[in-house]
Amino acid sequence: MSEIATGIAGAIEQQSATTQEIANNSGHAASGTQEVTTAIVGLTEASGVVGASAGEVLGDGNGLSQQSDRLREQMQQFLARVRAA
Repeated sequence: MSEIATGIAGAIEQQSATTQEIANNSGHAASGTQEVTTAIVGLTEASGVVGASAGEVLGDGNGLSQQSDRLREQMQQFLARVRAA
């Protein structure tokens, strides 16, 4: 009877240790998941900033293009007046 009780106690102890190991591994997995989530949030925020910056650069480029067109027109008008003089 003592051998059976010892065997059961050993099995319970082993099961308890295994359960604790599973709990620890689950905690590590949850922690890793949180780190990945945090990284994804950071990337999402960064991509928003990059998108906004790209929009600003595009707007600035369009503005420069318009200024270049106006300058070309003014230069052509100026050259036409110089030639006519």
